[in-house]
Amino acid sequence: ENTKILIGEVTVVDESEPFAHEKLSPTLAMYRAKDFEDAVEKAEKLVAMGGIGHTSCLYTDQDNQPARVSYFGQKMKTARILINTPASQGGIGDLYNFKLAPSLTLGCGSWGGNSISENVGPKHLINKKTVAKRAENMLWHKL
Repeated sequence: ENTKILIGEVTVVDESEPFAHEKLSPTLAMYRAKDFEDAVEKAEKLVAMGGIGHTSCLYTDQDNQPARVSYFGQKMKTARILINTPASQGGIGDLYNFKLAPSLTLGCGSWGGNSISENVGPKHLINKKTVAKRAENMLWHKL
């Protein structure tokens, strides 16, 4: 009755493991890691199995461990890399950060088969027309 969330400990990152995939429910998978690098390696595998281009999230002491933030950012093939932010709410922007445009539609870039890798907003839904006229020798200039 008072349960808010269920956490299941999982030992393998594998296609056959149900908890290794996206879950649209109040359940979480918990993995144990030997060290930070091992944890990031597990996260990379999880992203590769079904989240390439989407969102990754890291909770760390960002002020005293900035190298962790850089390392995680370099390793994750995701368009949104959130630090100390709830992934589902932080990814939509504006609630917990102001770097992401507010949107419930998240582009995953070419990694995820999308044309954009940012949060989809009004600018992406407007058809923009460009008329380009021929101009000769535009690259030439006098010194």
